[in-house]
Amino acid sequence: MKKYVFGIILLVSFSFFFAIFSEEPKEEAVVEQPPFNIFKEARGKVLRWKLEPGDVVEIKKVAQQHVIITDNTQKSELDREVIHWITLNTLDKNRQHGYHVEGTFSTQIRQLPKKGTAFQADELYFSKFYIAPIGKYYVPGEQYMPNVRHIPIFPDKKDPANVDHPLKEGDSWARVAEEIVSGKILYRVPIEANYVYLGKKTIKRKDKTKTLHKIKISLAINYTIKDGGKNDPQNIFGYATALLAWDEEEGIPYLMREEINLTLIYGNGLTHEFAIKSLTRYKKKKSFTKADKNQFVNDLKEAVKGDEGTKITQDENGIKIELPDVFFDFDSDKLSEEAAAVLQKITKVLEAYPNKRVLIRGHTDNVGKAKYNYNLSKGRALRVLRYLTGKSKKLKLDNFSYHGEGSDSPVAPNSTSEGRKKNRRVEIIILDN
Repeated sequence: MKKYVFGIILLVSFSFFFAIFSEEPKEEAVVEQPPFNIFKEARGKVLRWKLEPGDVVEIKKVAQQHVIITDNTQKSELDREVIHWITLNTLDKNRQHGYHVEGTFSTQIRQLPKKGTAFQADELYFSKFYIAPIGKYYVPGEQYMPNVRHIPIFPDKKDPANVDHPLKEGDSWARVAEEIVSGKILYRVPIEANYVYLGKKTIKRKDKTKTLHKIKISLAINYTIKDGGKNDPQNIFGYATALLAWDEEEGIPYLMREEINLTLIYGNGLTHEFAIKSLTRYKKKKSFTKADKNQFVNDLKEAVKGDEGTKITQDENGIKIELPDVFFDFDSDKLSEEAAAVLQKITKVLEAYPNKRVLIRGHTDNVGKAKYNYNLSKGRALRVLRYLTGKSKKLKLDNFSYHGEGSDSPVAPNSTSEGRKKNRRVEIIILDN
């Protein structure tokens, strides 16, 4: 998916729970006998990650952003709402690096006021990495996500449950964090991170009692990228405060509240200023099993049975429903009668899985001007989104986003009429979890 000028907000807008060490796991280190069992260190401690193969950590971060954009001649301001979805699936456990996870990182944005406004998809990433119980992450060097790293890392010895080294209310610790900035290369930007333990409290949620440990996190960043390109940020500075509630029983964060102020000055003179308030919620659940996924796919195939133009496929991001060009009037985003009938059947299947996140992408061939094709592809994607969410009270608008690709992602050569026909399509992608 394309990166946009606002994609840089991913610098700070993904939740600050990400804690990743710069060291990357060497292939031989994974297979050699480790010097110690990393899980043994976590025994008896409550400020530690606790995951098992098959566990899924689902993170939803809702951020209200005020953005000021200044170039050499003009200044503009806008308010928007951004939702970051992160789904981490635990694959297995490694004695040296911790929990091996894979997952998707996606962002969707809408301008405020938000009433009835659909979210536009911004970026979608797939990553595989390790999480150690103490909060250290090990990420392959070529991966951009997760981009905020080393936050939070818990104390090595002190812990609220450690009798010999108790972590008490008011105790503090500090670490140097890191942020990955995407430009002509991936830049590693240091962050100063300070922590204060604020104690614990017990709450009741339905039939469960939870013990939450409160931690205040203060972050500061002031960095100059000396070898950046003219379209890359050269100066990055700002600060953030966060209040983290750690779920002792689940071994994951419970929620995070953040306030962020960040300024980026680019080599071309452009300046972006961000003032952000956000709330992040975390949930642990079991993964969507292979049998469940197969049932979902079979339900979709049965729903579109008889419509030869509609295809159902799967990839690393999830289940894809491909709608052909004939679903729309010529050079228009208006749905045909045939399209409405098929989409109504798809809606009924999606209602059985109402919490699934859905990304809708429009595509065109390369005939005509690029701007026209982009607007047409975006309009068609939005039309499909409006139909699906407008026909059902069970499907939530916040779970849907759309994006226009124009002619940038062909699946066949545009040199033939048959190839151009295949490239004119809309994809409904049910993101995997």
